[in-house]
Amino acid sequence: MKRERRHGTRQPCKNNVGIYLARAEDGSPCSAVLPGNILDISPLGARLSLPQIFDRRVHLVYTAMESQELILHIVVHHSNGQESITPVKPIWFNRRSADSLSPFRLGVEFTPPLSAEQLTDLLGD
Repeated sequence: MKRERRHGTRQPCKNNVGIYLARAEDGSPCSAVLPGNILDISPLGARLSLPQIFDRRVHLVYTAMESQELILHIVVHHSNGQESITPVKPIWFNRRSADSLSPFRLGVEFTPPLSAEQLTDLLGD
């Protein structure tokens, strides 16, 4: 049996987000922003649902896991026109074959952990 390793209480969240890869050295984007949703979130991490994981031939999650030069980012678009961009570290990735609309699940870690203000910001409007 698989043991849960969560270190914080997760809050349900239905916020639409985007994910993309950026260069660690200057933060410049090097992939398209792919759509997704935050399913739940804590100050330490989040679980995302994604309809796709490839930009052209680049697997965003595995590339970020295997590279020191590329970092995965989450983008939240707020109703007031603002956006929040948060770098994340992918921890786990899997596919749910039963979910045909958003079959990919991604667990990410916030490094450093989110402050209360950042968590509120990611939870959305």
